[in-house]
Amino acid sequence: MKKFVLLFLPFLLLGAGCAVGTPDQVVDPVSDQAEDTLLMQDGENDDTNTEEEDDLLQVDIDGTASVLTEQSGAVVEADAETSLNLDIPEVVSFDLDGFMFGYSQTELRVKKGQTVTINFTSTGGLHDWVIDAFQASTKQVNTGATTSVTFVADQTGTFEYYCRVGQHRANGMVGTLIVE
Repeated sequence: MKKFVLLFLPFLLLGAGCAVGTPDQVVDPVSDQAEDTLLMQDGENDDTNTEEEDDLLQVDIDGTASVLTEQSGAVVEADAETSLNLDIPEVVSFDLDGFMFGYSQTELRVKKGQTVTINFTSTGGLHDWVIDAFQASTKQVNTGATTSVTFVADQTGTFEYYCRVGQHRANGMVGTLIVE
């Protein structure tokens, strides 16, 4: 029996040595290369996890992220340049009123990549809504009329929107669109 144990001991030790990698590495069986990954159970670091939500988030060292949902089995992947915000609607819309030298909302916030619709109504005089950074503008409308424009917020930053009628912009008919 001792000979049997001694005979297989080197194989056992050799097999244990083949499991290379640290707990935060995953070895790709095809290439035998370790990939640094971070595996996190959804809700692990917060109190929002419920029994219905049991998603697994994997982020590779190269910035690639994927989410596996246990309910649907769906996998969503994104790279470092892509937002992995699954709860953000793709289309957002704002209802703005324009009046003499002002807008009903002077700050709008959206996420990069969202489609933005501006529903603009003039409540006093001839006005419009213009944002140069996205080459978007409504038609000029008189009191009581409504017009719309839709564009994609494809760059991050802070951008001014304004009324291009006469001196309205210079007189303060401006606002800010913040794309995060």
